[in-house]
Amino acid sequence: MDSHISILQKSLLFWDISEEDVRKICNCLSARERTIEKNSFVFRAGDEVHSIYMILSGRMQWVEKSEDGNWSHMHRKVKVHRPDSAK
Repeated sequence: MDSHISILQKSLLFWDISEEDVRKICNCLSARERTIEKNSFVFRAGDEVHSIYMILSGRMQWVEKSEDGNWSHMHRKVKVHRPDSAK
């Protein structure tokens, strides 16, 4: 997680917090890096959620499956800049 502290500091959540304090927050929250495979789900409707995620790089989209089995896009795909291009 230490390698991502500078990326986290560029987010609205941590933008005005020192590197040391971001590191302490991450340690306190037991933050960890997780890689999500392409075309997999982070959450599904009805899941009991115990975590939050911050996307550091890649693409994601929010979709919803209707009762008739069709998928509808709740939001368009979001591209997150790679860490080396974040400003």
